[in-house]
Amino acid sequence: MKRRNALKLGGALAISALVRPAIASDSPIVLKFPHDVPVTQIKGMAANRIKKLVAERLKGKVTVQVYPNGQLYPNERDALEALQQNAVQLVMPTFAKWTPVMPAFAIFELPFVITSAQMMKDAMKAPDIGGRLFGEKLNTKGLQGLGIAPDGFREMDMRRRPIRKLEDFEGQKIRIQDSTTFTAFMKYAKAVPVPISFSETYSALSAGIVDGWEGPFGGIVASRLEEVAPYISVTDHVFNAYLLGTNKKFWDNLPPDIRADLQKVIDDVFEWQWGYSTQLQVDARKKLAANGAKINGIEPAEKTRMVKYFRGMHAEFKDIVGQDMLDAMYKLADSDTKS
Repeated sequence: MKRRNALKLGGALAISALVRPAIASDSPIVLKFPHDVPVTQIKGMAANRIKKLVAERLKGKVTVQVYPNGQLYPNERDALEALQQNAVQLVMPTFAKWTPVMPAFAIFELPFVITSAQMMKDAMKAPDIGGRLFGEKLNTKGLQGLGIAPDGFREMDMRRRPIRKLEDFEGQKIRIQDSTTFTAFMKYAKAVPVPISFSETYSALSAGIVDGWEGPFGGIVASRLEEVAPYISVTDHVFNAYLLGTNKKFWDNLPPDIRADLQKVIDDVFEWQWGYSTQLQVDARKKLAANGAKINGIEPAEKTRMVKYFRGMHAEFKDIVGQDMLDAMYKLADSDTKS
């Protein structure tokens, strides 16, 4: 409770301190950017790339301070709360970690909904999906979306045996992000969800606290998780993507030229990330195989069975995301599968 009160006080002080430099000051505007992954993981790389390009292009007008590996907030839910209070100015969680603020973002974290990177792009642009979520609805929370960047599909990564079929989930203790969607996913699969921060996942696997975790190939390589969880199943159950956000009041109080320059940096970095992420997953998969990881595919008939089975779990979220939005996603998925 003391920490939350301190955050609120710090946020109030930050607003008063940062609005003035945004109007006129010789001191640089400081943007604090905490995240929860290593600098070698794609989100960490993107954060450092933003920092570098801001330094090069804005030449002392703005400074980005990056805090990797959960240095400030091991749980990014706390980072989002700090963002709402303007104690930090940039955060880049997955959609699962945004859901406490924007529950409808769960649509992007339901298992076996997104079928490809192109479908994710199409959903972002669709007026009845991304158009409803990334604009006015986010602004009502005092937040401003700045861009969406990919990290590839999430896979199952296990200590002792692979996931080959639905029944293999049963009884397994799986590390998850602390989110309602991933909790529901694992419970529906008859597994045991264990919310643990990403920075603590290696030690949890090593100690046998959990039997496995789920995440993209790049995340496995960046944290060397194949050393403690060598059985990787290519389930492609969720397309991992990050939403970069800022505090709307802070953003609106920046001079227009600085705001435009910052947005251009972010757009350029995310364009790079969309291009780089696909190759990164290919390279990471090759590296994992070379390191002795046992990579298993899912038989097409079993994958179809998984997709059909988890539609029942989606129905649990229809009051949160809206049946109309679920139907719009299914329509995109059907179109993407046929193309």
